Amino acid sequence: MSTCGVVLFRAQPLHKAHMWLIEKALEENDKVCLVLGSSNKHEMLRNPFTFRLRKDMIIGALKNEMDIDRII
Repeated sequence: MSTCGVVLFRAQPLHKAHMWLIEKALEENDKVCLVLGSSNKHEMLRNPFTFRLRKDMIIGALKNEMDIDRII
C-alpha cells in the first residue's frame, strides 16, 4: 500500500523550514501533496506573491534538492 503525505503552507516566501517539512514528508511517505494556502490572496503585505509565482519558486527549489516525481 502506498502512502501520500500532505504539506499545507503559504510559502510567502518559500524558506528552509518549508524545505525541511517537505523532505521529512518524503522520508515518511511514497508521495507528498503540496497544498498552497491563500491562493486567492496576493499583492498584500502578508501575501505578496501570486499562486503562479509561488508554484514556480517551489518547483525551481525542489528540482535541485528532491525527487520531484514523488511530489504532487
